[in-house]
Amino acid sequence: MLVELYPRDHARFSSLPLLGPHVDGFVVWLHTEGYPRLPIRLRIRETPRVDKQLKRRGFRRLQDLSRDQLLRLAPRDSQDDIYLTALVRSLADYLEEKGVLAARPMATRTQQLVETYREHLDQVRGFAESTLAHHASTAAEWLTFLRYEADHGVLRRLVPRHIEAFLKLVGPRICRESLQHTVAHLRSFLRFLVSC
Repeated sequence: MLVELYPRDHARFSSLPLLGPHVDGFVVWLHTEGYPRLPIRLRIRETPRVDKQLKRRGFRRLQDLSRDQLLRLAPRDSQDDIYLTALVRSLADYLEEKGVLAARPMATRTQQLVETYREHLDQVRGFAESTLAHHASTAAEWLTFLRYEADHGVLRRLVPRHIEAFLKLVGPRICRESLQHTVAHLRSFLRFLVSC
């Protein structure tokens, strides 16, 4: 079916190092999913870019790639590059359905809670990616300090000395301004926990 869409250029797509062996099957899958010819062509046209980005990020096999890693190739705002976003999203669905992508590891309770917090900050407060990363990092470190994974009831038994002990632990390795940010991150995370 790839040959029908790109009679002269089909070899260029099917010879891509990572995606090449899957392009024709992907085209068939898109067609059976009800995609019209033009949107399929526009997606396939972007496959060399995705293949190149994956290689640049060090992937040598699709089996080492997770769905989330693939989805990160799409721009944060889908309108910044509509066709790349469309390709990445539909390709993630296809490769996951075919069992090509790496299996998702089971997230720990800490990872689940931090991810929920991160989504809250993104959707409710609209933080930038770097701010989300800093807040999530502080929350993860805090939960590790509390040994949350071993005892998830520890959050219900928090007292001020737990916060003080955590700040004494991280304080010596960061500057005063960073410590103020850590306190703000911790305060935000605690507010989030109370609202849950």
